[in-house]
Amino acid sequence: MNVILTAIGGVIATALLYTALVAWPTMLLFGAVHSFLPVIPAFSFWQTVGILLLVGFLFPRSSSSAQ
Repeated sequence: MNVILTAIGGVIATALLYTALVAWPTMLLFGAVHSFLPVIPAFSFWQTVGILLLVGFLFPRSSSSAQ
């Protein structure tokens, strides 16, 4: 039981770290683009996470090599 909880905790920690490492530069990119094009809004961290989740839901990545 302890091994399962440790594995779940590791997966959650890895997912949070991955989310932070992807969302933070994307948020900074939105801010930089907003400096030059004010029509594009500057998003907060959680808004950026939501946008990335929405884009991932609308355009899923496929890893299959079937043609």
